[in-house]
Amino acid sequence: MTSHCRNFGVYYWKDDFLQWNPKDYDGATEIFLSSNDIWIPEFSLYYSHHFNQAVKLLSNNDVRVNYTGNVRYYLPYSTESLCKLDVKFFPFDIQQCTLLFGSWAHSNDSIKYSLYSNDLSLIDFYDNQEWQLDSGHSHIVSDSFLYDYLDPPLFWEMIIMDLVLIRQSFYYVFNLVIPSTIITLVAVIGFHTPSTSGRMRDAKFRLGIMTLMSMSVILLAIVEDMPKFSMSSSRKGRGSFSGIPLIGLFYFILLAIIGSSTVTTSMFVFLEKDLRRKNHIPCMIKYSLPQSNIYFSSIPSNDFNKRLIAHNDSARLSPPPILRRRFAITSNLMTDYDDIEQECNQSWEYLIDTIRNIEASVIAIRSEMTNLMPQDNLRSRWQRVIRRLEIISLSFYVLLVAVTVFLFFYHDWYCAIGHSPCGQANLKCPWMKTTPIHQTCF
Repeated sequence: MTSHCRNFGVYYWKDDFLQWNPKDYDGATEIFLSSNDIWIPEFSLYYSHHFNQAVKLLSNNDVRVNYTGNVRYYLPYSTESLCKLDVKFFPFDIQQCTLLFGSWAHSNDSIKYSLYSNDLSLIDFYDNQEWQLDSGHSHIVSDSFLYDYLDPPLFWEMIIMDLVLIRQSFYYVFNLVIPSTIITLVAVIGFHTPSTSGRMRDAKFRLGIMTLMSMSVILLAIVEDMPKFSMSSSRKGRGSFSGIPLIGLFYFILLAIIGSSTVTTSMFVFLEKDLRRKNHIPCMIKYSLPQSNIYFSSIPSNDFNKRLIAHNDSARLSPPPILRRRFAITSNLMTDYDDIEQECNQSWEYLIDTIRNIEASVIAIRSEMTNLMPQDNLRSRWQRVIRRLEIISLSFYVLLVAVTVFLFFYHDWYCAIGHSPCGQANLKCPWMKTTPIHQTCF
């Protein structure tokens, strides 16, 4: 990461060659000289992004000199420095950028830097739209380092400024995370809507394709502004799963949920088209129905219908005994009336034929209804089974999305993934211990 720093500093030193007696110069105690006319101590920024142009901090401003030889130099500068970038918790990451100031050529025996105040002054500090400075953990110190191991060893005094920057994540959450979550929920709910026709099923697949395309566009927008992997302190951890940014893992899980939901919808369509043709519900999904509806009767076979018709045919060969006795009594009473008897016999035959026709019609209607009603019952039961499976699947995926969003915002669990005791401490995980100076780390 490149840190663009605009700052100014006030530098003090004493030059014995710039002393005078004010009485000899009409009481003049201070003068301003050009910085090009006097000696200026070398002050450079280590690990500068533009090494050749901006490594040495200089200014054309005048220098304020006191008669005692004390020199005050105001140095505004704008430079870029290289900083380590750890985007493991992006967009909730905390970055620590260390700026090293000192001299390249002069060691402590020539120039020794010290701080006028150990407090980091934020008087002229301006906030950034993306980053927030953590003044509680930022500090500035001066320390000496051994760079030249020859005899005699030489130490360099440096000014070390540690800046802790907290990324303001509201932009990414509002413009990327929330829309992606809504798109995923809409897609999952749309996949599990009841389908009553083939067009509804086709609409589900089109919805899945459009959702995947939307998520891909959002991913492209994120990848352009984000490093590929987190820069781990351990070379073994670079480019591994532990270096994936948190938001990248979040989108990967959302895409997996959408893909799994599409596969589940395809399975339901298969059940709707193929398994509905069977005469029974498989045991593996029968328990999705309530206990009162577990029992299921198949369609009556043709043998059962034949037996039913044969039984009715045998039952209709002769009229009922009661009718025979009544008409027999009537015929005995009218033995003397031949015409009346003949008319009654004709009426009896007509009545018997009518009853037989009615009975045959009732049997045919009952047989047809017997064949149709179980099929309608089977279709309704299949629809109920598939609907209950869709409700179970919808509840599972909605719960999975909710858990994913919860783990995204409460991401302390991600500290343990890819943690190396030989690496540097992560400010997001202060409780994770690191021992980079241990023998096993070398």
